[in-house]
Amino acid sequence: LDICCRILGDKMASFHHKCGGNIRLTKDNTVARRVESYNKGVVYSAEPLEIGELFSVRFDEKEGGWAGGFRMGVCTCDPDVMCVPSGVLDVYNQEDHWVLSGSTLHHNHTETNYAQVHLESLNQGDVVGVMVTGDGELHFFLNGDDKGAAAYGLPVDGSVWMIGDIYG
Repeated sequence: LDICCRILGDKMASFHHKCGGNIRLTKDNTVARRVESYNKGVVYSAEPLEIGELFSVRFDEKEGGWAGGFRMGVCTCDPDVMCVPSGVLDVYNQEDHWVLSGSTLHHNHTETNYAQVHLESLNQGDVVGVMVTGDGELHFFLNGDDKGAAAYGLPVDGSVWMIGDIYG
């Protein structure tokens, strides 16, 4: 599976320059493409998300050949000071990560079914987004539609980055 993600939004958002070894960033880091093999497909937002800010990516390309897809969530870890994991599976059970894989939200060794969005069912042209509200709720969006809270109690007094995994 080859996925090319493009950031959408009013403000000029981009992916962090620190990313997995199988990711190539282009167009001022607004496009991420997994170019090789399996794993090493982690991407982060370049800047922390503001409370209430929607961070969205559009799937410009989706090609067969690999059994994989996209995982998305948020973390409180600054990409500048951490080692990029091989995949989000390496970190999504930590207390500082909230990650949607398929239709399961992973956080701190807890799995929660979130059937409103199934990331493995995304098609070319689909837009998926993530937002942390002022009440500390984690919301996912699909094609502009807010699918409701997936998690509660996220920190609102510190920095939160989008984390994604283009895996194959």
